[in-house]
Amino acid sequence: MTEILFYGFAALVLVGAIGMLFNERNVAVAGFSFVGSMVAIGAIYVLLDAVFVAALQVVFHAGALAVVLALAGTMLEPRRAPVGSAGRLGTSVMAGVIALLGFAALAQLLSAGYPEIAEIPEGFGSVRSLGQLLLSDSVLAFEFVALLLLSVSVGVVVLARQEAD
Repeated sequence: MTEILFYGFAALVLVGAIGMLFNERNVAVAGFSFVGSMVAIGAIYVLLDAVFVAALQVVFHAGALAVVLALAGTMLEPRRAPVGSAGRLGTSVMAGVIALLGFAALAQLLSAGYPEIAEIPEGFGSVRSLGQLLLSDSVLAFEFVALLLLSVSVGVVVLARQEAD
């Protein structure tokens, strides 16, 4: 049953990603597709017994970034929404290619049979194990992400000030 749920949530992640591609001009619908993908990824973490990571995934990605998308949607006027140089046809082709590759990979995984499930170590996905990993082996990546988030915040402030002028 766990495997069926896993592949179902993986398909929901793909559907949400494709929904974001098809709704390039409607920020609200693209945001809901994004939130759906992030919640499905959180559900996959729950299936993997990483409940704390799942909670972080849903709260930060699906919650906080949905708020950012809602704010961006209110700031952008529909007639001024940015569109890529490839236009609607390019987006549709890219969405089709991603959908075909994703569902082909999913079909191949399902037809290959289920692999042997490894034993989950004690404390996997807990706050303590995540903190030890982030602040010991992955401290450089952790600091890089913090610096990246700081630069994004500064960029948003600069862009908001340019819009006000």
